[in-house]
Amino acid sequence: MANKILLWIFQILALIYSLVEIVYDYTNFKYLKDFWNWIDLLAHIFTMWYLCSDANDTKCPEIVLAFSNVFIWFRLIGFLRVYRQFRYYIFMIIQILWGI
Repeated sequence: MANKILLWIFQILALIYSLVEIVYDYTNFKYLKDFWNWIDLLAHIFTMWYLCSDANDTKCPEIVLAFSNVFIWFRLIGFLRVYRQFRYYIFMIIQILWGI
């Protein structure tokens, strides 16, 4: 139960932050043009969908949580590109996935 409350708090804070960024940059839509921001928004949407269905005691497919997890891992891979040791490894993974 405490895990779900923490997840709710973090999701609400992350959504507020994303909405502030979107509203702050509404003139040239720079926020929405970035690929990584869309990944973040999709992860938030899928996680909120799962949390809302769980709060209403409705059956939500586990695939929703799986998609959220995949998008969060994509974001983690994006963060790891900053470190020199991981940069070439991440580039190789991206090239392999792009080739598939």
